[in-house]
Amino acid sequence: DVVVRREGPLARFGHDHVVSVRGLEGVVLLDEAGAASRADLRFRLEDLAIDTAEGRARYQLDTVPDEKAIEGTRANLMEHVLDAGQWPLVTVRLDDFSFREEHYSAMVTVTINGAQSSSRQPFRLQSSDETVRVEGSLVLRQTDLGLEPFSALGGGLRVADPLEIHIRLTGTRLAGPEATATR
Repeated sequence: DVVVRREGPLARFGHDHVVSVRGLEGVVLLDEAGAASRADLRFRLEDLAIDTAEGRARYQLDTVPDEKAIEGTRANLMEHVLDAGQWPLVTVRLDDFSFREEHYSAMVTVTINGAQSSSRQPFRLQSSDETVRVEGSLVLRQTDLGLEPFSALGGGLRVADPLEIHIRLTGTRLAGPEATATR
């Protein structure tokens, strides 16, 4: 999920948003030492879910936009912010894994609209014979991804530059201990 906050002197007239990724697909390869571990994930922008009741409750967002507002947010996001017609996919690559005791991190590279942002990010990992579960949170700035945060009313109502990204992935192991497909 991505939580997008409102800001500006007129922020009380807007609302925060939660954008949920649906249809994530990819591969996670894990080895014991971590050096050869990597993950390649992707999703289509058209599969994003905007401001679902479940997502808004999960992050305790304090406003409830109506269907017209949600549709307007989706149209603005797809056309003016993300340019989904030109760049329909978002990719996320994790590599340079580090496993030290109970602490895990990886270099995370997000590619959106042809721009990339990379940073080392911590995460939690649970693994069994059948599944792998990854959880973590990070903050990315829209401007670091080449995106321009939405602004209205002469800048009085704006979308905040930082994006709060919350990751919860569960993968099912395929053939062998190192191959995993996400769901």
